[in-house]
Amino acid sequence: MSGIDWASCPEATHFDPVDQNFLREIGEALLLFNIKRGWTVPLHTVYGLRIDDCNRPLVKRPEWNGEGIPPAGTVCELRNVAAETEWSQATVVFASRNVIVWDWAGEPAINGLCASYAHAVEVRPVRTPEQIAAEERSKSIAEIVKLVGWEYGVVGSDEAAARIYDAGYRKQEAS
Repeated sequence: MSGIDWASCPEATHFDPVDQNFLREIGEALLLFNIKRGWTVPLHTVYGLRIDDCNRPLVKRPEWNGEGIPPAGTVCELRNVAAETEWSQATVVFASRNVIVWDWAGEPAINGLCASYAHAVEVRPVRTPEQIAAEERSKSIAEIVKLVGWEYGVVGSDEAAARIYDAGYRKQEAS
């Protein structure tokens, strides 16, 4: 169902198309989003106590594809643009249009959380090993082109550097 504005309720995991309600399950509690009161326990019993108990067909939130704000619970990679930091893996704890609150994977933080404004943070899905290898290959090919003195993008230079890289030649670190 593409007409659902998931950005208006980033923490929601499900949507009820009948009553137009956003829902999420936290532990053993099923919560309903009320625009005036925020997340509350549903008053009527059509929802049951858990998502699995619901008597209505709910729309499950699609997996985050890297577009827009990631929903709470998403494991992704973040980097602070203003501080020019490296990409780090984190779990999104809360997300809204202006703020993303996350828990860094294995790094100490104040009360276990770090907060940052979304305009200063880039967010992307966790890269697969294949994506990481392709990125490293691309960087290495560009470095070979530069070291040899060729111009990047000139016909033949990129292909020649790629053949050199694919043949197994790597920059040796001085020991």
